Amino acid sequence: MAMSESWGNEIGDNFDNFKTDGSKIVEAAIDSAKGEIAIIGSGMAGLSAACFLTQSGLRCTVFEKANVAGMAAHSRDFGSHIGLTESNATGDVPSRMFNQSLWPSVFDLYREAGVQFEPVDHQQTFYNPSETLLRLGLPYNAVSLLKSAISSNARQILGDLRKFQAAGSKLLAGDAADELPVGMANEQFNGISFGKLLKTQPFVDLSPLFIDQFLLPALTTTVFTCPAKELGKFPADIVLSALAKIAGDASGSKSLAPLLRTTHGTFDVAERLLANVADVKLSTSVKQVFQRDPDRVFVRTDQGDLSFDHVVIATQANHVRKLYDHTAETDVLDRFDYVDVPVLVHTDDSVMPLSPKDWSTFNFRNSSFAQSRQTKKCQESQESTCTVWMNRFHSNWPKAENLFQSIFPSEGIANSKIVASANLQRPVVNKDSEALYSQLDRMHAEPDRRIWFAGSYAARGVPLLESAVVSSKNVTRRIEERMARSRERAL
Repeated sequence: MAMSESWGNEIGDNFDNFKTDGSKIVEAAIDSAKGEIAIIGSGMAGLSAACFLTQSGLRCTVFEKANVAGMAAHSRDFGSHIGLTESNATGDVPSRMFNQSLWPSVFDLYREAGVQFEPVDHQQTFYNPSETLLRLGLPYNAVSLLKSAISSNARQILGDLRKFQAAGSKLLAGDAADELPVGMANEQFNGISFGKLLKTQPFVDLSPLFIDQFLLPALTTTVFTCPAKELGKFPADIVLSALAKIAGDASGSKSLAPLLRTTHGTFDVAERLLANVADVKLSTSVKQVFQRDPDRVFVRTDQGDLSFDHVVIATQANHVRKLYDHTAETDVLDRFDYVDVPVLVHTDDSVMPLSPKDWSTFNFRNSSFAQSRQTKKCQESQESTCTVWMNRFHSNWPKAENLFQSIFPSEGIANSKIVASANLQRPVVNKDSEALYSQLDRMHAEPDRRIWFAGSYAARGVPLLESAVVSSKNVTRRIEERMARSRERAL
């Protein structure tokens, strides 16, 4: 496996624990008599639900309106854009990565399916239009920080980073009464928003340089992919926990799981997770999901109505109403909030750090800092961009012709240099989310339930591929329980 000398040794033998041999999931014995399940949508929630339910021996039919599995639609061949004429260069839009700490269910699923993955060069540059502030890698602890050139701005950021990590670690450990506002007990920490936390001691004393040029770019353009205003609404414990699992804790004493990417992209992931599924209906738009009697659910398409024991709707929460006429339930689902996430793939290096020697795999920029550096409040609009140097993200790509991918791209990218674009919708978490999770749990606990909801919005935590897999695991468990009870009653 090829990896650059500058970072391969940092992972070393540790990566051997994460390799797979590429073999696919062992085919389960599918029995229609055990149950027939429809899954609508083939993003990560739909793919994993189909995989889990098929492994349980249930006959699954996946419906997808696109001509490829929904998750596979994010894979593209960029070979012609980087000088490859006889071989392809598969990349995802957006580029997807994971580790075993924050994505444990995804990691286990990929490993069981034989999805091959490899470590990602995790070097990062933080910069603004006029200067490079800091270059460092993961984890954000003393070892990696010493590798950065130390300027006055870098010293300020690194000093504040240590303060932030130390205070965050104490909060997560439940030992931080002095870190919370007067009158707030430590057990109330789980209810405070991240935005409110930044206004408490000692976080309020962190410099605008650190907040605007380091913390917000790192969080809003990667794991959380949402504007700073929305990030401020997330529960603080979710943000701090996710950051620790990605970037390490204050001590640096814990071994950090390596950052990984799938070797062959999401097309390969979709193919493997669907390998044993009984029926995959691509280019098939579902018009309606409904029940005619208590024991059967129907899926209506242009080809007619099909009958199933259970249906899993694995679309975005805000798309369910188009398919399912149940006002009380769709009213709940419509309350899950989403934000738009624009992504551009391009060849415009003008948005990268001024000097190519400062380019890293991940390049974080906040273009508004010059106007906001005298304030101590989070930016209300999304001003941060992460530009991924795709030739470095994909270690086997040649470096002669550079290709970049910008999340929340700035307006300065030349139209003539845009290769591909995507606009994704991402669920976000706020003060109402816990109540919505509880309502969804109660809906799924109904004894006669036959219509289920899965997606990255439908499980607690950061709305990632991980929460999508967790939600499909939960739905699979409940369906298995219902099917077992049905078989018992039939005896």
